[in-house]
Amino acid sequence: MLEYAAEWGNLNIVRALLDAGADLHRSFEGKTALTHALTGGHVAVAELLVSRGATLGEADRRAIEVLVVRIDKLGADAAGSNGGDLGDERRLR
Repeated sequence: MLEYAAEWGNLNIVRALLDAGADLHRSFEGKTALTHALTGGHVAVAELLVSRGATLGEADRRAIEVLVVRIDKLGADAAGSNGGDLGDERRLR
């Protein structure tokens, strides 16, 4: 349950589950609640989990490595689809 709430970024449910004694280190799909929160971009949930003692385990590290590889590939694919030009840098100024 905690992993689902973390994956969807529901801070109130995560807090309630932790208060009820949910296991921070339980793994679902090879990832703990912390990794589900991080990969979903739910910073407040991740901060709460860490404040309650969550840490990244080996399964979490592998999940994050896979995510990084996928992001790198998406970046390479995007660069290749427009001739390697990622945009006009003048727009960034």
